[in-house]
Amino acid sequence: MTLANDSEGHILVGNTFPFQLIRRPVSITVETPAEFLRHAEGRVVHSFWGHNDTLEAASLYVGLDLTPRRSRAAITLDKDGYPQLDGISFRTCWIVSAVLPERFRPEENKAVGSDRILHWQILRIQW
Repeated sequence: MTLANDSEGHILVGNTFPFQLIRRPVSITVETPAEFLRHAEGRVVHSFWGHNDTLEAASLYVGLDLTPRRSRAAITLDKDGYPQLDGISFRTCWIVSAVLPERFRPEENKAVGSDRILHWQILRIQW
């Protein structure tokens, strides 16, 4: 198992992070697209993007293809409690999340259309 930081040639990206997988202290900061791209430049993207209906819009927003290598890619935890994907453990995870209208609740079992997205937000989770 490889442990990767942004500086080691890999970057972990998703549209949401399952909080039940946080088992170690984390810090979460709001970042700009420019900051995200600075960290992503020249690195292999490991994506666990979960919503195909927003994938293209999010990729355009950040200027980087966020398509997962396999359908329904899911992160797990390594033995030390760090997120892992594609056989690599990470200490940083980038979340590109859609910002929806206030009080908007999507219909149960329905995807949110890109037309409902007001803008995007980027979060950096660090372990």
